[in-house]
Amino acid sequence: MILEQTSPVRSILTVRMNHRKIDENDLEKHKLMNRAFNIIKSILNGVIISGIIIFMIGLYYLIIKAGIPYQDPTEELRIQYAINMGIGETLIGNGFLVFILGLIGRITAFVLGRKIHNRKNI
Repeated sequence: MILEQTSPVRSILTVRMNHRKIDENDLEKHKLMNRAFNIIKSILNGVIISGIIIFMIGLYYLIIKAGIPYQDPTEELRIQYAINMGIGETLIGNGFLVFILGLIGRITAFVLGRKIHNRKNI
């Protein structure tokens, strides 16, 4: 019966062991959160890059494909010019929008990451 009773030393060791288990669980959660956060940042970087690429393709359509219109174009050339101008303007607008949305998301992720990092250091 005396052996079954818990001594103060044994209860302190048990508390320390439980504390270590809690720390290990927190560490696993922290690693998982960091991994997910890095994946989100990578996706947002891809969105920013795709916005830039779409914008550049729009510029290509606007400057190279459409270019400066002829003085007296035929109806076919006028239609082709209008189509290329429309495609270029649409791509430039969409590329700019995708770029800005990706940039806003990346800045938000940066700010949230700093807040989470600062909270864990306290």
